[in-house]
Amino acid sequence: MGLGRGVWTKDSVPRHKAHPHCMCLLIPRVTRIKHVGSQDYAEFVKGVTPERREQLLPKWAQAALKKGAPLDQMIRADGFGLISKKDAVALQLIDESSLK
Repeated sequence: MGLGRGVWTKDSVPRHKAHPHCMCLLIPRVTRIKHVGSQDYAEFVKGVTPERREQLLPKWAQAALKKGAPLDQMIRADGFGLISKKDAVALQLIDESSLK
């Protein structure tokens, strides 16, 4: 599968044990597996048009972008979403008045 030894996608997991008297266990993997062509949130948001980005992002993030805040600073380190409004204030990306 190209994901490492003994790692299958959920669609290709073997239904039966691999060999007689098999003691292998099937354990779900909860970590991110990158497939060719897949994108995380950061890649997706960076790749959309500015008009679509305006529809997707919350108002505080739109205001920060209009003020000149870099999009990279508003995306979480793991790439799975945006930082919180409070974190944006702490990083001085937005004013505290925009929390209301």
